Amino acid sequence: MIQETRSGASLIFEGGTMHRFCVILVFVLAVISVTQIAFAQIPIFYGNLHAHTSYSDGVGDPWIAYTHAKNVGKLDVQGVTDHCHYLRYPLSDGSMRFPKTLQAAGEMNENGRFLTIAGFEWTLTGQGHITVYDTQSYTHRDESDLYQLYDWLYTQGGIGSFAHPGEKYGDFFDFEYFPKADQVMHLIELGNGSTYVSRCINEEYYDRYQRALARGWHLGAAANQDNHEANWGSGNSLRTGIMMESLTLDDLYKALRARHTFATEDSDVKIYFGTDEAMMGDILYDREEVTFTVSYSDPGDSIKTAQVVYSGGVMELPVLGDEWETTFSLSIDKPYEWVFIRVEQSDTNEVITSPIWIQDSKKIYLFNTFSYPERIVRRQPFKYGYEIANLNEEERTVVFEIKDPEGEILFQKSIFLEPLGLFKEVIELIAPTKALTLYLDGTPYCDAGLEEVSFIAGIDTSHENYYLKELEPLSNYLINLGGETVPIKGSLNAAKLDNCNWLIVPIPPSDAMMPSFAVLSKKDVDLLKKYVDRGGHFIFVLPQKGSLPSTISSFEQFFAEIGLGIHFYEEGRGIEAKDKAITTESGAHFVFLTWEEATDRDRVAGALKGLSHLW
Repeated sequence: MIQETRSGASLIFEGGTMHRFCVILVFVLAVISVTQIAFAQIPIFYGNLHAHTSYSDGVGDPWIAYTHAKNVGKLDVQGVTDHCHYLRYPLSDGSMRFPKTLQAAGEMNENGRFLTIAGFEWTLTGQGHITVYDTQSYTHRDESDLYQLYDWLYTQGGIGSFAHPGEKYGDFFDFEYFPKADQVMHLIELGNGSTYVSRCINEEYYDRYQRALARGWHLGAAANQDNHEANWGSGNSLRTGIMMESLTLDDLYKALRARHTFATEDSDVKIYFGTDEAMMGDILYDREEVTFTVSYSDPGDSIKTAQVVYSGGVMELPVLGDEWETTFSLSIDKPYEWVFIRVEQSDTNEVITSPIWIQDSKKIYLFNTFSYPERIVRRQPFKYGYEIANLNEEERTVVFEIKDPEGEILFQKSIFLEPLGLFKEVIELIAPTKALTLYLDGTPYCDAGLEEVSFIAGIDTSHENYYLKELEPLSNYLINLGGETVPIKGSLNAAKLDNCNWLIVPIPPSDAMMPSFAVLSKKDVDLLKKYVDRGGHFIFVLPQKGSLPSTISSFEQFFAEIGLGIHFYEEGRGIEAKDKAITTESGAHFVFLTWEEATDRDRVAGALKGLSHLW
């Protein structure tokens, strides 16, 4: 990865080490001059696109809001987006709220001086909130769920923005991706709030931003005050920066659809991010390497850090001060990449740009691959999910393949894709290695993104035996052997055991709060017998203070039914067995540890020494 600075020095980042060498100054200055000219032709304006009035749960009316935003908030653009479910009801004079909002925006708009936009906020907490612009009608949560809203917005040709995404209001089913919706969902809030506090751009919104980009969405960065008091634009310095040719409604909507935006906690910062042929929000196609330029200006507000963020990681920009310009280059080794800039000022205010995307011009993309379990065990079945998106306006057919390093096809399927369509599927695979490659139409697309462990050990917590913290020494020992431990919460079932090579079962204690849960039921015994028959293995951890007679009896019954004559003594603190490890005819291993052994780092290592062949 090469970084070029205005001084003409190049910085190559390799494994976290930075090396400096000389480059040709003329080349760097030529790149800067081209991008500077392109950037200088496009002004930056500042808007607050998300706000409320008394037409929903705010104060004042849209006329008051627009007037305040213009005269007190000193904004270039103000949006009014009252909650959609209020818009169904008339005002006291009998007029309907959304037409009145449209009327106010039409009367208060002044092209060239101050822009007013009328929209609404679709709200269905749990699924998410979305602000909508540039439509002449509205929909509400009683007639449209999230998926229906996407369809409605696509039909209307409006502009959608994901509002304050996160746990409190919803994250749109983890930003489930739809190519058609991607054509009309143009923005996402990275900052939200109208109080006098910094960090309205917070880590939760920032994480959701990257999650949405990773899932396939093309979204511009926004930051809005979401006003519910009479402080439109004056609540704080949170703004959506908008790059547009002129201060007109036509250019505003054009810029929002093109994602030519950035999110800022500083009210007058200027940041430009682009190439010699693209700016923030744009898409480039079929590039092997791209040189980007970042220009920053905010007199009196110097920066603390500046970062390049892309799908593969983060790179620090070696810049300082309150006015600077730098370039960097990225090699593009995948069919779908995005890159944006994140700046933190010395006063902790943040500025985050929209991405620039670099994509394959075929516009067929693989998204959202996953495996279950998350880390696979070689040559054992696992689930693998994938999505293939067609971003063309015409139908396509594509051949999807999964191959091992020797080129052997493990999976192959011909897939028909509707225009702006999406195909998703979960399949079952058995892989000889984690190093699998995904292909589209015979061309390598990316690796399968698999992680591998030698075995998976589930820890039973369903029998009044929740001891995850206490059993960390045992868990860490197994992890060091190349395995992974995962808690099994809720009742045992076949699906949970299918992914486990080993099952760790702490014998429930005598002081169990619910004694009926501290026994193996007949259903449990039958389930564990089937687990033994398929070669599943066990580690039993004996109780610290003994167990109830009913608990001991239920476990001894299980051992008897699989042909092991194992009996407990001292209320379960010991077993009558010659060896610490027993193997059944089906090949299932049974290992018994005392509480003291399983919960002490040195003792567990000593107890399991010599049993490494079992793992």
